[in-house]
Amino acid sequence: MAIMIGKLYAALRAANVPEKEAIEAAEEIAEHETGIGDLRSELTALEQRLLAAIDSRIAAVETRLQQRELRLIGVIAAMLGLLFALLKFTPSS
Repeated sequence: MAIMIGKLYAALRAANVPEKEAIEAAEEIAEHETGIGDLRSELTALEQRLLAAIDSRIAAVETRLQQRELRLIGVIAAMLGLLFALLKFTPSS
């Protein structure tokens, strides 16, 4: 026997729907409820996978930005060193 939504069945019977039709309707709705539950589970799993992928991409971008920042700091330090060396060795008038 299929799963049936009892309250729906009771409401249909209270509305004088024949028993066979009330049972069939309640069972059909129960099947839809099961399908909706399955979809919710699949959506939750998909959401978790997407969030993990986004987190991974953000971490990769942050790593690349940190690497570029370090390279830029190195370039600035080299340029400052060169500037100070040029200023130190520039003949004064």
